[in-house]
Amino acid sequence: MTSASLRQLLLKVPTLDVFHLSHESLQQITNRRSDIIQQWQHYWRTITVDEVVCRYTKGSVRSVTIVDDEYPGRFRYLSDPPPVLYVSGHEHLLNDTQTLAVVGTRNPSEYGKARLNELLVPVVHQNTVIVSARTWNRYARP
Repeated sequence: MTSASLRQLLLKVPTLDVFHLSHESLQQITNRRSDIIQQWQHYWRTITVDEVVCRYTKGSVRSVTIVDDEYPGRFRYLSDPPPVLYVSGHEHLLNDTQTLAVVGTRNPSEYGKARLNELLVPVVHQNTVIVSARTWNRYARP
């Protein structure tokens, strides 16, 4: 959920009691596609707070909010900065200037894995910080 969606929700539902809103209400408030609303609602119905905490703890994932000192300075200048970042690994690299964001599927094809290695291994060897690399970390080997 983006900060714009969150802001819209807070304006319409200050208590953030979104779990009881209808599909149609959520779609109207957030202006998101029906399938996205369905995913949110499915997630909310099927996962407990304990499960979320366990997943993040096992993966050594930590949250950095926009009010934290560790929050990347350049993100604050975005028109719609994410209010929370979930970080894992070398957090001190969040403010590194040579970064590349990688976005893709969690289940790449064999062709996709090969292309990923072909494109990203040279970048890593140039000491570029890869952001959003959960998928890449699984398949690429510098």
